[in-house]
Amino acid sequence: MTQLLSATLAAAMLIALAGCGETKNRSAADVQRAFARQGVTLSPFVLMGVISGAKNVQAVLTLPDSDALIVIVFDSTDAAEAYADPRAAEVVDRSVLRARNVVVTYGRVGQKKRGELALAMKSLR
Repeated sequence: MTQLLSATLAAAMLIALAGCGETKNRSAADVQRAFARQGVTLSPFVLMGVISGAKNVQAVLTLPDSDALIVIVFDSTDAAEAYADPRAAEVVDRSVLRARNVVVTYGRVGQKKRGELALAMKSLR
């Protein structure tokens, strides 16, 4: 019984430690790769100051020649959570997805593109 308890505790510790490594923030390069795997090419957005209310921003990425999709990579998950308010986005007819320190806002996109965005964001969790 003691050996079983020890083995169970050891397994739980390993699972907990393995989960600790999963909480790292994503870089802009991580985000670009995740979206590229879904066929969505993102480019750096130079005018980062235009993202209203965004603080602690690491990078802003968009579709080339379009503002239909904006991907904001924050320095921390807390900063992303503070920025990502789905109700506020709905007021301006945008949708919001968040995974860790990454927030995606998008306007009217087709069903296929929504699926690609969802899969890319799922891979960033």
